[in-house]
Amino acid sequence: MHTRRCVTHRVRVVDVFDHELDLRSLGFGEINPAVTGRPAYHPAVLLKLHICGYLNRIQSSRRLEREAQRNVEPMWLTGRLGPDFKIIADFRRSNGAGICNVCKRFIAMCRQLADQAAAQLIHLEDPATVSVANTDNVCHRVQAPEPAPSPTLRRRL
Repeated sequence: MHTRRCVTHRVRVVDVFDHELDLRSLGFGEINPAVTGRPAYHPAVLLKLHICGYLNRIQSSRRLEREAQRNVEPMWLTGRLGPDFKIIADFRRSNGAGICNVCKRFIAMCRQLADQAAAQLIHLEDPATVSVANTDNVCHRVQAPEPAPSPTLRRRL
């Protein structure tokens, strides 16, 4: 699956972003699993799934569960783990403040990357080739010349 995703794909950005986070300081609990019982999903895995759903405009826990089993992006992010919709909903309910903090940081990072990309485009653009599209330079449909009628066509009355 690593070879199927481009290096600049947004899923890789989510993966790197998630690895850089200190989940405990952002308000996530239960990072270290209990000794007894079945080990729980790590909050980083569920957080990656949540951010992937945010990028794909998926809000429902049941739809996120389906996407995690069907779509390649969430499969790659979660390592082919398929959390149940109840686990996703419980994670959202118990870590609401942490998710809000992560979303704020993610949006700030996206804005910063967009500003950097725009700055690179401005540097690449030559000032002599900048085009301006104002109302004087744009030809509207009303201003377009009418085609001349063909002499072979007759109007029916």
